Amino acid sequence: ILIPKYSSDWTIHVLPGPQDDEEFLSPAGQSAFYSTKWHVSTDSNRLGIRLSSSNKIQWARTSGGEGGSHPSNILDNGYASGTINLNGDTPVILGNDGPDMGGFLSVCTVASAEMWKLGQLQPGNTICFKRISWSCSKIIHKVLGEWDRVVCSSLNGHRLPPKLRLPWDLDLTDDYETAILHEVGEDHERVIYRQAGDAAILVDFGLMKLDMNIRARIHAFQTVLHKQSPAGLRIICPCIRSV
Repeated sequence: ILIPKYSSDWTIHVLPGPQDDEEFLSPAGQSAFYSTKWHVSTDSNRLGIRLSSSNKIQWARTSGGEGGSHPSNILDNGYASGTINLNGDTPVILGNDGPDMGGFLSVCTVASAEMWKLGQLQPGNTICFKRISWSCSKIIHKVLGEWDRVVCSSLNGHRLPPKLRLPWDLDLTDDYETAILHEVGEDHERVIYRQAGDAAILVDFGLMKLDMNIRARIHAFQTVLHKQSPAGLRIICPCIRSV
C-alpha cells in the first residue's frame, strides 16, 4: 500500500503562471494546453523534460515584441524549479539542474509536492497538467508528508494507520485561481505580481520594453528586500524588467 503507483500516463498538478493569461495565450489556447496529453521526449534530462504533441500552441500574439520574434519570447525573467517553459512551441519542464532565468514564457509550475513524479517519467510516457490552487497544493504537501512519516515509522516496526491518504490517489477538483495575484499602476508604472508555483512569485515592472529606468527600480526593490529579509525569502533573481 505504501509503494507509489508508477504509471505510463501521468497527471501532474500545477499552479497556473507566471504567464498563463490572455496577454500571451488565447483563451482557447489555455484550455487546449491543459487538455492535451503531452508525450515525454527522448531529448530529456535533469535540465529539462521536453514534451511533444500534434496540437499546436495557440498564441494570443504574433511575436514577443522587444523580447524576440517568436510569441514565446519575452525579456529575460526568473524561472522557478518545475516551471513549464514554452521554448518556441515546445513545452519543457525545467528540472533541478535547469536554468533559473531566461527569455521564454512559462505557462504553469509543478506543485512542490508533485516534483517527485518528474523523476519517474520515461520517454514515451504521457502527461496531463491539472491546474490547482495554492491551497490545494498545500493539501498535497500535507498528504505527502504524512505518507513519508508513515513509511519511516513502518521501517521501525510500527503498524500502519487504519486510514492513510496516498499522494498518488488524491482526486482534487480543477480548482485554480488566476496567475495574476495583484496588479497596480498602468503602462511604465505598472507592477504585476504573478504566481510562479507554490513557492515563488514573479514581479513584473512596466511594459515589455527595454528600459533602464525600470531596471533601476528593480535594483531598488532588490535592495529593500535584502535589507528587510522577509521570512521565507530564500532566493532573489533580478532580471531586465522583473524579479
